[in-house]
Amino acid sequence: MDVKNCRGCGRLFNYIGGGYFLCPACMEALDKKFQVVKKYIQDNPKATMTEISQDNDVSINQIERWIREERLTFECGFDEDNNITIKITMDGEEVSLTPTEYEILKFLMSHPKQVFSPRQIYSEVWKDTPIGSEGTVAVHIRHLREKLEIEPSDPRHFKVVWGQGYKFE
Repeated sequence: MDVKNCRGCGRLFNYIGGGYFLCPACMEALDKKFQVVKKYIQDNPKATMTEISQDNDVSINQIERWIREERLTFECGFDEDNNITIKITMDGEEVSLTPTEYEILKFLMSHPKQVFSPRQIYSEVWKDTPIGSEGTVAVHIRHLREKLEIEPSDPRHFKVVWGQGYKFE
């Protein structure tokens, strides 16, 4: 567990993960605000983003993040050979991944919260000796973040553990 400064109020709190750097009180307030905005959108389906933002005192970026969180889903299962399958959808449409991105995602999702070095990821996915593999893995992780994270610069799923590697939460 890490101690972080809350992005909402600035107080120190014990951060246990999850993508938001908010203390429990600010997280609860954010959730209440989300419910208010969600109801406002349901009651005012023709409202523009600017109207929603102004009428609810919330940034357009935060509204877009909430909307995207509601739209992105991960479904995991097994095929007939008992191999893990992953289906990712955005608004009901499957998200397209390259075969390498899919293999990295499958590998990391098979070991949630476990940290793997770029060399380990490269060995597992490419089935090759990981010589100079750090940059290759970093680029593929960045592409996965761009396709699957709500906010790629503040990832909730593809976490870096500095000096060690990557993990999936």
